[in-house]
Amino acid sequence: MTTDTRQTTSPPLFIQLPLMAQTAIYSVSASKADDLVQLALSLGYTQESITIFSDENMAAPLEKRQGYQRLLTAMREGSVTVVFLSDEASIFSHASENELNIFIHLCMGKGVIVVSAQAVYDFSSLTHAHQFRVNCTGNSPFLFLVS
Repeated sequence: MTTDTRQTTSPPLFIQLPLMAQTAIYSVSASKADDLVQLALSLGYTQESITIFSDENMAAPLEKRQGYQRLLTAMREGSVTVVFLSDEASIFSHASENELNIFIHLCMGKGVIVVSAQAVYDFSSLTHAHQFRVNCTGNSPFLFLVS
C-alpha cells in the first residue's frame, strides 16, 4: 500500500488587494461601471487610480470590442494591476477558448488580480484560474489523471 505524499495547495482565504495600484473597470454599461467605481472606492481605491473601459455591445466578438482591447493593451503595458469586472460570465460568454486563455495568461504573467461580483481571483493560484474559467464558461474542463 502506498501513501500519496503530494500536497495540494488551496487558494488563500484572504487576498490583499494592492490599494496603491492602477485599477481598471471593465463593464457593459455606464450604470454597471458606476457600481464598480463605487465598489472600488469603498475598498480604498482613489478616483485618480481608476480607469474605465467599457463596451455597449457585448454580443460583439472580443477582438472587435474597443474597450476590451484597450484594457488588454493597458494590462500588457503593466499600467493596470487590478481589474473590476461587472460579470465574468456575460463578458466572456461569446469568447473562444483561445480568447479566454489570452486573458487568463495575461493576468498570470502580469500579476493582475480580477475582482467581480462573484469572486476575487489571484491568478498566481491555479485554483483561482480554474474557478475563473468555470465561472466564465459554466463548464469545468475535463481533467485526466494518469496513475
